[in-house]
Amino acid sequence: MFWPTSLYLVTFALYHLSISDFYDGGGGLFVFYVPCMIGCLLVLPAIAIMQLGYGVYQIARRKRSAGWLHVYSSLSLFAFLAVFVLYVNAGNYATV
Repeated sequence: MFWPTSLYLVTFALYHLSISDFYDGGGGLFVFYVPCMIGCLLVLPAIAIMQLGYGVYQIARRKRSAGWLHVYSSLSLFAFLAVFVLYVNAGNYATV
């Protein structure tokens, strides 16, 4: 598991904690809401696309088996993105 996948898990957990804290009335973790949402929806999927391209390049040109690790990591990031989108569509976002 590469760092983008680990970072996605951390940002998704922080997003969940900030939403839970918002609805519980605390508001102290709400500072993480916008950065985690931007990271989960825009930044880390873009990194996953670059990682997928790099993995395919390593498999096709250099004939290295380590390229598959990049491909698997990027596919897991896309799976986490789908879970995050479903999580947000379920109504887990901050409203006033």
